[in-house]
Amino acid sequence: MSTFWRRQQEQLLATISNLHGAGQQQQQRRPAAAAAGPGEPADEEQQQQDALDDSLAQHFASIQELSDRQALEELLPRLQQVVGQATNYEPLRDQLRSPAAAALSSEQKLALWRGLAGHSFCRALGSVWLVPLMDLLVRLKLHIVGRHMYLESKLPQLQPQGGMAGGLHPALGGALRAANPYGRLALPPCLSDRAKEEFFRCDYFTDVGAGGLLHKLHCAVERSLAGVDFGGSMSQQDVESLVITMHAAFEESFVRAEDLWAAYLVPPGPAPVSMRTGSGVEALLSPVEAAMVDELNAELRDTLSDYRFVEALRAAVRHTSKSMGAYISSKMGGGGSSGGAPPDSAEQQQQQQQQQQQPGGAPVLRPFPYVVPIVAKSGNLLFDEAGRCTKGISQLRDVQALCASVFTFGPHIC
Repeated sequence: MSTFWRRQQEQLLATISNLHGAGQQQQQRRPAAAAAGPGEPADEEQQQQDALDDSLAQHFASIQELSDRQALEELLPRLQQVVGQATNYEPLRDQLRSPAAAALSSEQKLALWRGLAGHSFCRALGSVWLVPLMDLLVRLKLHIVGRHMYLESKLPQLQPQGGMAGGLHPALGGALRAANPYGRLALPPCLSDRAKEEFFRCDYFTDVGAGGLLHKLHCAVERSLAGVDFGGSMSQQDVESLVITMHAAFEESFVRAEDLWAAYLVPPGPAPVSMRTGSGVEALLSPVEAAMVDELNAELRDTLSDYRFVEALRAAVRHTSKSMGAYISSKMGGGGSSGGAPPDSAEQQQQQQQQQQQPGGAPVLRPFPYVVPIVAKSGNLLFDEAGRCTKGISQLRDVQALCASVFTFGPHIC
């Protein structure tokens, strides 16, 4: 995402400028309206608040639209590559198809099938989880920076003074407290382009965090496959039940280890600071800019630890699971499918189980070796149809609530 900010800053700035101009026109109309008839100060204050609310809502909508259109176009190919490398089942498949496989013992063939099934299910579920994670990560970063830019544009008189560029400067939180000790509406120093670009980078997730999550997911898949009869057959409902078990085992690993999503999405430690030695110094940040990035990352970590993020992620995973389930259903000859999506509640889980126990007709059974490649290919569908998938995620109520809370109630608005 190194060039994302460069490509989008003009559009973001233009949106803010247009909204700022509209707000000024509304304010210019108010004196004329007041001259035409008596008005109370409370009415004037309410009109100003309504205008600010409308402008804020328009800016929020513009960022949501920007996230849908272009935020993932540079990131998903790299993420797909990471998933493909971590779940490379092709060597195992080729080994089972080779003439030399006839000389393998039953135990050796079973071991190859277990490995192939493990990689196949991990690829499918990895896509189901990682695509929403990437979408939410980009969306949250855009809203955090968008709020900063909006406040800088609408309320420039609240920007704290002091702090020479390139010199020593407290972190953004310290700057806020020094400028406004009562914690009322205040702004940090204006974010520089380099600080925004550094914050927008998502290579920690694609290069480090995604691999860690895929490892946890692979362990959950292997535990769930331990009780599967590789020589038996499965219906579509059996596949859904198996996938639900894998989802539950993966989420349980987070609870058991008290793990946090932020550890996989946000780089640890402070942002890199220019030491003014050697080559490539221009790519690093000044101490002021590094403090800006550290403060933005701290806000992002807090957001990823909030219950709203977990609810939004689960809703997004249910959405991507349905796409996966529709593909599996079309290949297995079954009816509608939830794709093994994690249920919303215990009541919904019970309803899913009842539907599986009482199908509308005789279930279509497929040999397990027939099911495995279908599951593997379902993971590619989310990357191939990323645009439609992202649009669907943005329209989820829990995702909209998360983004609205981040955009409207940041740490600099009390």
